[in-house]
Amino acid sequence: MKKMFLAAGAIAATVAFPAYAQSWQEIEARYSRTYTACIDSGAAAKGDQMALAKCAEAELALQETAMATALAKAEASLQPDQASALKSSQRKWLDERKSKCDEEAQCVAGDGTQRMAHADCDLDETVRRVIWLERYAP
Repeated sequence: MKKMFLAAGAIAATVAFPAYAQSWQEIEARYSRTYTACIDSGAAAKGDQMALAKCAEAELALQETAMATALAKAEASLQPDQASALKSSQRKWLDERKSKCDEEAQCVAGDGTQRMAHADCDLDETVRRVIWLERYAP
């Protein structure tokens, strides 16, 4: 079930966020072992959408920490006006991620499935942003 959401997210991400289009192998390589174990065990492994959403939400917290670290590192290497522009870009990206993931979640039926779709979208878009920030060069 996870792969179905990933494939749909790849198409949407390429259209909505062309600058962040990384391969799925690159994105999945960033997932923690804890996340992989979570989605491959228990109710999540059986396709339970709420269980999958909980796995993705826990992983999102880890990836948001990685994003904050990558953002701080990128900002530290910039002139003040460039750092300000990057902060502005980050705020805009957060709004875009929310809109994109809200829309993606509305395309599926059921509370658990919507929660999973939103969590999966948030997670993958965040990993894309981490990669982008790590490669950032003004």
